[in-house]
Amino acid sequence: MPGRRVAAPIEPTYDTLLLWWIGDQQVCAGKPEAYFAAERKAALSRLKKFSQKTLQSAKWLAEEITPEQRHPALSWNHHVITKTLAKEERRFWLEEAAKKNLSTRQLREQIKKRLQSKLVVAE
Repeated sequence: MPGRRVAAPIEPTYDTLLLWWIGDQQVCAGKPEAYFAAERKAALSRLKKFSQKTLQSAKWLAEEITPEQRHPALSWNHHVITKTLAKEERRFWLEEAAKKNLSTRQLREQIKKRLQSKLVVAE
């Protein structure tokens, strides 16, 4: 389309990477592989900027979306938007968001439209 602006590719922010790391650390905390202990201790000072609720959300999302399922070009919030979807549907939407360079708002709107059209067809 003439005049259409294409957004720059999304680079994961430090906070996005840190939240994934925090979530993964909490998921791994109960496992025998305690070799994460040094990294966990070093990161404690960085955790102060996050609320307890955010830390719990990081753990929940890391449990729900394993490293293999994450899309490195997308933000934390892109993954949050897809957290309640089935694994295959989540994969589709994350790939779609990366391919089309969708903002989180656009991703949320497209998922909502798809779900609404499914409801109309089901009726």
